[in-house]
Amino acid sequence: MKITDLDYYVLFTFCDVDDDNICFTTSDKNVLNTMKVNNSKLSDFQIGDIINFPPQTENYKIKNIHIRKLVDDTNDYSFGWDKEVSAPIGKNVNPLFSILVSIEKV
Repeated sequence: MKITDLDYYVLFTFCDVDDDNICFTTSDKNVLNTMKVNNSKLSDFQIGDIINFPPQTENYKIKNIHIRKLVDDTNDYSFGWDKEVSAPIGKNVNPLFSILVSIEKV
């Protein structure tokens, strides 16, 4: 089964540690496919990697990764805008859990 056909996916939140205005969230695999890590297509990322969010030209360094909102029942997960986020990007897919990726402009 294709990832884009799943009813649930991971909710990724990317927030700049120095700039509260740089923050977005997505659970859309197609949006993740446009991102670049160390100038390559995103397949994984880790602390210290350089990440880019096309069409933006700025690069960001991953400072921290925090897995959050692990629940026993997906009905307990209240989907919506994360408190750190200004707006969601892409198609909203029901999240299984959330990963907060703290980034810093390079």
